[in-house]
Amino acid sequence: MDHAVTIVGYGTKNGKQVWVIKNSWGTGWGDNGFFFIEIGSNSYCTEQYAYTVIPKNFNLTETTAYPRGTLSRGSVNTLDCDKYYTNISGFVTCYNQCPTTYPTIKNGTFECTCPPTTPFIESGKCVARCSTGAYSGLDLSCQASCQNMFIWNATNNNSKQCIQVCPLATQYYQTGACVAICSSGAYVQVTNVHFNCQASCKFYVLNATNNNTKRCLSSCIGATPYSTSGLCSARCSSGTYSLVSGVLTCQASCPTLFVTNTTNNYSKQCVAACSSTQVLSGSECKPKCTANCISPVVKTTIIIIVPIIIVALIAVIITAFVCRRKRDSNKGLKIKINEMKQNYTNTTFLTV
Repeated sequence: MDHAVTIVGYGTKNGKQVWVIKNSWGTGWGDNGFFFIEIGSNSYCTEQYAYTVIPKNFNLTETTAYPRGTLSRGSVNTLDCDKYYTNISGFVTCYNQCPTTYPTIKNGTFECTCPPTTPFIESGKCVARCSTGAYSGLDLSCQASCQNMFIWNATNNNSKQCIQVCPLATQYYQTGACVAICSSGAYVQVTNVHFNCQASCKFYVLNATNNNTKRCLSSCIGATPYSTSGLCSARCSSGTYSLVSGVLTCQASCPTLFVTNTTNNYSKQCVAACSSTQVLSGSECKPKCTANCISPVVKTTIIIIVPIIIVALIAVIITAFVCRRKRDSNKGLKIKINEMKQNYTNTTFLTV
């Protein structure tokens, strides 16, 4: 023997009783790795030479799961329902009997779906509205309340449609209801698509896409580490803050001493005392100079005064050069005047 298959169950397919047989070639073969042989036909000597049979009757009230795939009862290319079924949005559910009193016959079996005019199931009957005020979104079964959450259905007398997860359009969860905006003004992010509304937050950021409501945080961290009355921000607008119980808390001013924080727009971090690596200068704790240090005053003086001195020296040199040229020019002019005077003196005038 170089190949074997296993009978794992039995049921009805296309109106015939069949064995459900699992192949060993994976889910890419056959129907998710399974195939069906009519019971009593002994096709491929299935019943004559069966070596191992693991029959398992199918649960007719829910989807049957197999080790190598899932087959929905009653769908195309899968097992049929024995007698009763519903088909809502392509999801087929099998029953031992219809949960309503209005089954219709379809393809030789009973379809237990209520007509469009009375789509809701209440106490085994199809009704137009749920008198209980709540219903299941899957099979439209009326019920007293919702276990998890709900959305309001205006077309069903504004009743509650029970759901498992809030849809994207109403992803905020408030007192059991899925809403588009938290009326309380605050919420907590539970998952990527689910948010719980609540009365207030200890720490929060504002959400402009949800009516500027407060998105609650456990603490101010990351890109918004500073807290102003609980509001987390990237900078303190007051320019002053303190480290209080691990929280960078913004405040109006420092009561005693401070250090300058160059990473927070040169704001002031209030401290009770200077550290061992700092020195007090007025009310500010500044880093101590360890080697070849220049005081900030001297450094500022050098930066401002030295350029002025250089400019002044350049101006003096230029002025001296200009004055010398002028002086040399005047000296040459005087020599020429003296020569002219001498020539005039030595000139002999003849009288005619």
